Amino acid sequence: MTNRRLLGDRPTTSNLLNSNQFKFTTARIPILSEYVVGINMPSIEFVSADIGTAFGVNIPTPTGKYIFEDLTVSFLVDEKMESWREIYEWLRRAGPMNEETQEIMYENYDESVTKGELTILNSAYKPTFRVNFYNLFPIALTGFSFTTTASDSIQISSAATFRYTYYDVDVL
Repeated sequence: MTNRRLLGDRPTTSNLLNSNQFKFTTARIPILSEYVVGINMPSIEFVSADIGTAFGVNIPTPTGKYIFEDLTVSFLVDEKMESWREIYEWLRRAGPMNEETQEIMYENYDESVTKGELTILNSAYKPTFRVNFYNLFPIALTGFSFTTTASDSIQISSAATFRYTYYDVDVL
């Protein structure tokens, strides 16, 4: 017997997914996982192509290709800036900025990518899903501002944008 639900079946839970019940981890930047405050669940799009006909109506056809939205991770910056610097150094090693940085570039593809894991928790804070991002690498890192005009201490935050080959979702 299959475990698939049929259309029209009633939901198996009335609990809703909450936006603050997640964890993001990656072996490449372990410090970052302690400071993550937000992450997007990237969209997925299946690409189709239109085949023209003589009748004025195009026929949509699947192409077998997917487009994945970039992954954006928002995080707090610690006072040693380790959470921010991990990504900054990763980006710097991805390509030459000047003559000095050519020597510290990654020598092969495997050094420049990693696997990321987004663990989604249920209402009892137990892991229910794991989203695996394969061949993850940063493409952007936001800066941040300092100010002396704030009356209270304000936590500094930043965000990193990552590209990856694809993701899959595992039920835990």
